[in-house]
Amino acid sequence: MNIFLIIFIVFINITFGYGKFSKKIIGGSIADNREFEFQISLRYKGQHVCGGAIIDSKHILTVAHCILRCPIAPIDTNNFEVLVESNFITNNNYGQLIKICRIYIHKNYDSTQAIKYRYDIAMLTLSTTIEFNSRIKPISLPKNNIPDNSKVTVSGWGSPNCGAIRPTFYLKKLELNTISNIHCTKLHKTFLYNENVCTLHEFGWSCSWGDSGNALIANNELVGLLSMGIPQLPKIPDIYIRIYEFLPWIKNVYKHIKTSGKERCQRFTPIKL
Repeated sequence: MNIFLIIFIVFINITFGYGKFSKKIIGGSIADNREFEFQISLRYKGQHVCGGAIIDSKHILTVAHCILRCPIAPIDTNNFEVLVESNFITNNNYGQLIKICRIYIHKNYDSTQAIKYRYDIAMLTLSTTIEFNSRIKPISLPKNNIPDNSKVTVSGWGSPNCGAIRPTFYLKKLELNTISNIHCTKLHKTFLYNENVCTLHEFGWSCSWGDSGNALIANNELVGLLSMGIPQLPKIPDIYIRIYEFLPWIKNVYKHIKTSGKERCQRFTPIKL
């Protein structure tokens, strides 16, 4: 491939991949109706932009860059909502739309920096409580750190090819393997942190536009959230937030919620903790 074309592809993915909203699953297979009951579609002004995972009846985990889509623009929670209880992305009749009440972002996340996959985590408080049933359930947080060379699964509304920019109608899934951060660093030629976990994909089988924030799961536990990937380059791993490393942060958010009393909706300015 022409070297200038490769540089252009990398530039496009870095600029629009984890700089704004990134990636949909390319390839993979259609998920069963009750296979990913925790999966949500994060919507901005009615359009799907990212994924996320239900961790309890009032809270969603996703990545921070899905919220801080523009560093200089005010964040209005009224523009965000989540679709739950649905494997279908384009028809709200198949699920429930719930407004966002509060947004918590890791205090060390900096959307103005070139490296946006560090501390890229956010917790969303919903305006109403989810009533769980056979089609909608929370995902458990990890009890242990995910080892290298582990079999994992990611789900999302992926487009069928790298050139498409529309989400697919059906929820899809992709089985992957984790790799060591040392190996990932060598392939990316950039430094990886303990808070990250990587998966290596084959060309044509990866995550693409709209999949940021999607859950990486192993043994029915949430082990990662998709932060960045470059599906056009088969030797470049996808980078996720390693949830185990953020368990203290999640605990701190819950503590803040408990000590602050009843959660009043906060329309502007995410809370940084």
